Amino acid sequence: MVDRKIQRRILEALKSTYPNHIDQHSLAVRAFYELGVGAISETQRQSVIFNTNYLAGHKLLENNGNGFFRISSLGIDHLENDGGLSAILNTVTVKFDAENIRSMIEAGLLRADLPEKKKGAIREAISKAPGTVLQTITTKLIEKTLDDPMAALKTVALALGITL
Repeated sequence: MVDRKIQRRILEALKSTYPNHIDQHSLAVRAFYELGVGAISETQRQSVIFNTNYLAGHKLLENNGNGFFRISSLGIDHLENDGGLSAILNTVTVKFDAENIRSMIEAGLLRADLPEKKKGAIREAISKAPGTVLQTITTKLIEKTLDDPMAALKTVALALGITL
């Protein structure tokens, strides 16, 4: 009985009345109004009740406890093409400090098929490199990895425990 079209109509109807609550009957009328439905059938009413409670369960709607609903901030963000404020607030920032980057490069050097003299020169240069240089190196390494999408996907899959 999950109906995405009805869910969207419910969310849009509640968004148009935000921040006010409206009852499920009025919500059903609003949800089916655009379809040109005069009287709402029992099946349609049950669909609105089911989908309203489903959306509330996912925190897209708020129920005041008396059968009146309003759209939540998550519900409004769900309707927005850009994800709304939730997309901004739920952004994950990944930070590496200079020592993390140095350690990762060092690990790569240990596996590299290079003469020890060259490894030593790189190791010394990396140990003295300022953060801005390490940031540039990190960006270049990511770009290089993404030049070979399969290598990047294999690395991601391995980290997630997925076999490709």
